Amino acid sequence: VVMEALGKTSANGLTTQYTCMRLDRNPDTGVAELVLSRGDKLNAMITEFWEEVGPIMQAIDDDERIRVVVLWAEGRLFTAGLDLKAAGFLSAGRSDEKSVAVENLEFYRLVKRWQANLRKIQKCKNTVI
Repeated sequence: VVMEALGKTSANGLTTQYTCMRLDRNPDTGVAELVLSRGDKLNAMITEFWEEVGPIMQAIDDDERIRVVVLWAEGRLFTAGLDLKAAGFLSAGRSDEKSVAVENLEFYRLVKRWQANLRKIQKCKNTVI
């Protein structure tokens, strides 16, 4: 349910396109393919990637039909890593409305949430290749 809320699901219900990824599921074989789909941008990780990956992996984990997840990427490389241009807000100047402590706490919480989302790949009950 969460998975479909984030992305656009095909008519057959087996492919869901997200901002940064595509999930193709084959319940007959038990294989799901999670594809980084921003090959034109070297699959650089933007905010949406970090927010999508956790719920998608949780939905895969919850799908009893899936036994194996193949993680791959479109384009000439798997990923260029963090998209520095899109992540410019992380190093933006200090706000006059918030104290340094509040800004640091918000940044800490954001990083922890992103780490928890990415860790869902590692913690997936299914084999991830």
